[in-house]
Amino acid sequence: MISPVVVLNNVSDPNSTFPVVFTDIAPQITSMSVSLTMDSVSQISITVSDPDLYYLKSNVFQIRGWIVWENMRFEIAVIETSQASGKEQVKLDCRSGPCQELKRDKGKNLFTGGNATTYAATKAREKELKFFGENTPPKENIAQSSSSESDESVWQVLTNLASANQYVLFETDGRLFFTSQQFLLGKFAVTGRGANPGFLYTPIRYFTEQENAVKFNPIPLPLGRPTLQFGDGADGAGIKWYVMYAQRVLRERAGQDVAVDGVFGFSTAIAVGNLQAFVGLPVNGGYIDFATWAWIDFLANQEFANAGAYSMRALQCPTARKSDDDYNAAEVNFQLPWDEGRLLRPGMTIRLEDMPTMFQVNYLVSEVSWEEGTFESVSVSARTPQEPSDEAKKQDLNSRVSFTGGGFTNVAA
Repeated sequence: MISPVVVLNNVSDPNSTFPVVFTDIAPQITSMSVSLTMDSVSQISITVSDPDLYYLKSNVFQIRGWIVWENMRFEIAVIETSQASGKEQVKLDCRSGPCQELKRDKGKNLFTGGNATTYAATKAREKELKFFGENTPPKENIAQSSSSESDESVWQVLTNLASANQYVLFETDGRLFFTSQQFLLGKFAVTGRGANPGFLYTPIRYFTEQENAVKFNPIPLPLGRPTLQFGDGADGAGIKWYVMYAQRVLRERAGQDVAVDGVFGFSTAIAVGNLQAFVGLPVNGGYIDFATWAWIDFLANQEFANAGAYSMRALQCPTARKSDDDYNAAEVNFQLPWDEGRLLRPGMTIRLEDMPTMFQVNYLVSEVSWEEGTFESVSVSARTPQEPSDEAKKQDLNSRVSFTGGGFTNVAA
């Protein structure tokens, strides 16, 4: 099941006199691939069944139209029609909305606000983005050039500034990142907590088939994810089994004092609220919605239930690589169950466990991709943080990196 994918029309043109129109296209989606990345612009590709091209003719799909999904905003960048099984369909390539806007923000401009980080923070706020940045040396002026041949965009200026400082520049979940990879390490993880005080990471575990049989016994996942609320299951109908599954997970994996009786009562509502508060979801009065189901399914696959110690299990041996060309660097690719992997985001810190010592280091997630609406595995790529090539910059960075400063309170601007 695909969570709501809402198309918003008439929002990209501030001079439009037409009202904003909201359309949920999730029921018509036949496929949807998600690619969230730290190295370029995140993108989703959606194929919609559109008999007689009704949506297209009704201007539901427009270039630069907004797509809102999972609290992330994308813009339609490419529209393509085709036919499959005798019916018309439309493919939409959608890219990060704020990044697309920054790419269109062109023209001559001069910024005198202090340094590259304050410039990036200012541009993030203009697009209503949260911001995480590492401070840069003072810079009197930052110019955005314009000529008869080409206009420089804000995104180009930010990219150039990031390159000059050996920083990464990307946006995910409504936050713009402008920082070195080393400084980002330990600031961002799935649970918002870590085994070491302030240093945040998500353990990635891999068990051989024999180890898995001995160590791990997941709670079976029923099919379907209906929204659950107070009172559900009291009539003994089929919804009762979903309530029992949620109660068992909350009791065995999250340490909540709740009976596994299939009735969504006060204790279950309190337990759901406790879980939502712990993982950073809105506490919605005890409803188990799509986002809460994702966490319940995640917990159902956990080996243990210690708060802050949640791990994810690779489905097969990770492809990990080290080379003498760069002795301190390593990279890894692996597959995760769909309910776990889709919680990861670019820039998060992970750590491989149950692997040879040379690979048991901290990595930054560089890309997460999956097919939404299926139970297929999630592909994850990660790498060790790239250190500055200049030795003086490297020493300065290492002196400023705090391994007890996790979270986004360390925002420099």
